[in-house]
This record gives sequence, C-alpha cells and structure tokens, in this order.
Amino acid sequence: MRTIRYYYSSMTKQFFLLILVASMLVRMALMFVVTTKNIGGYGDAYNVGASMVMYLAFIAGCGFLFIAYRFFHTEFTEHEVTNVNRILRRRKSISLDEITYANFDKGGILLYRVKGSRKPDFLIKFYKFGVASPVGIESFEKLCAYKGIEFDKNYTYLPGQGMFSRLCSIGYIILIICLGINALQYLMIVLAVLMNG
Repeated sequence: MRTIRYYYSSMTKQFFLLILVASMLVRMALMFVVTTKNIGGYGDAYNVGASMVMYLAFIAGCGFLFIAYRFFHTEFTEHEVTNVNRILRRRKSISLDEITYANFDKGGILLYRVKGSRKPDFLIKFYKFGVASPVGIESFEKLCAYKGIEFDKNYTYLPGQGMFSRLCSIGYIILIICLGINALQYLMIVLAVLMNG
C-alpha cells in the first residue's frame, strides 16, 4: 500500500501561526496585568471569562491549523484508492479497476469511470490544510500508466511548488514582521507595568 501524504504548505506559514499564538499569549498577559493591578480602573471593565474563552479558542484554532494536515492522507493499491479523514474517522474508496480516465488538474486528481462524465467519480485533492506530497502523486501517476488508465496533466508545476507559493511565503514573511512588531509593543507594555509595579 502506498500513500499520498500532506505536508505543511510553507515553513513561513507555520512560523506565522506560532507568532500569532505568541502574540495572543502576550495580549493575554497584558489583560491579566491590567485586571489584577486595576490600571486606570479598567480591571472592573474587562469581562475576563469571555476574554479568556476568546483567546483560548483563537489559540486552539491556530494549533489546529498548525497540525491539521497530518489528519488527512490517501492510500492506494493496484486495485483501490481510499481517501482517509482521521478527524471525522471517514474513509471513502473507489476501485481502480473501474476507472478509465484520470485528470491531474490544479486542484487535484479527478478520477472518472467514463471519460466524458461532467462530474468526477472520485477526487484526490492536492490541498488539505497542506500540500500533497510530490512523491506520492508521482507514484500514483506511474500506477495509472501501469494500469493503462488514460490521464492528462493540466499543470506545469505541481500545485504548492510554483511561483504562487513563493509569493505566499513572501506575504507570510511580511505578516510575521508586522505581527512581531505588534507583539513586541504589547510585551514592552507588560514589562513596563510589571517593573513599575
């Protein structure tokens, strides 16, 4: 059995999520300092319970996005393809012996029982909270050629590997810098308040 695994789309996205969590932790610390020292009378104005729930939900959401790609993969043998979703505990399969045509599109691999069909009978997505492994996709392509399944490739670069992903990485770097500066300002406020006691 071979698999198509998913990996994080870029290291800068992962680092951005970590910086986002760190920023929320610093904001939480500032909220605690303001409420415990009652600075400016704002200690009574804060709804600590709702703020904590909001911050913790945001941190949990970032944590989920950080590791979500690990819960999905596609298994395939010579006779069957199975999409696995470990979060919902679902498995969806199709027999490869029934497939006559495969379209390697920008969004994923579309498998058809009849070539002219409008709707694919099975879909292997290239993006599931991360990017599909190029090794797994190449292995599936070789299996299609071996089984005599007709297929077309409608992309030059494997999705997640081209110029757009590089531009997204640059965008994440800019967001990391802005968010880091913002978190640093909050951290300096917390330290100043704690030092002046």
